[in-house]
Amino acid sequence: MEIPGYGLIVAGIALFNGIYVVAQVLAGKLVGVRPTVLTFGFGPQLLQFQLAAVAVRVRLLPFAASVQYGAEGDPQGLSMAPWYKKAFIPAFGLLGCFAAVALFLGGQAWQQTAGTWPQILDVFRNWREPLGLADVTASLTREVSVVASLAIIGAKIVGFNALPVPFFNGGQFVLALIEGAFGRHALARMLPTLYKFGLVFMALFLLLVLVREFIL
Repeated sequence: MEIPGYGLIVAGIALFNGIYVVAQVLAGKLVGVRPTVLTFGFGPQLLQFQLAAVAVRVRLLPFAASVQYGAEGDPQGLSMAPWYKKAFIPAFGLLGCFAAVALFLGGQAWQQTAGTWPQILDVFRNWREPLGLADVTASLTREVSVVASLAIIGAKIVGFNALPVPFFNGGQFVLALIEGAFGRHALARMLPTLYKFGLVFMALFLLLVLVREFIL
């Protein structure tokens, strides 16, 4: 059965966003850091409700997810936690999603995940060529099952989220290591520059994907 490429992409992202949030919440509980807000998607908010002491927010575009652990300065939140807890939570989130990928792909899970990084470079290197993302994704269902196709999309999400960019788990892990090595005040001085780098990277990447997918 062939599923339209964009539909498969949205389904895969939404599925692994859910897995990611569950892994992040579990990681927080394991190190004694309480989650306060779970956000699914970005853009205009569609729905908000309370789940025990946690606020759950659902937004229009299902292409992101985040877990907030208390407000800035909250002694039970993540901002005041030691660096090793800040490193554990994003690492556990990545490993949780990778475990879900490996459950369906087995030994191919790492190959599919690691293959994401040269594909990201290709977005920048071959910027004059069409991307054909929807066609490639739709063709997956002719070669493997729908479940395996979703797992492959999940592997790409894990690979992308592992990048050392501040907005991603890989970046949060690196920031925690910097804090552990140089201290919280030194990290605070670096953060504005690091986040500017992250914004430039994300803006350029998204622009190239949109141009190569919908214009070229």
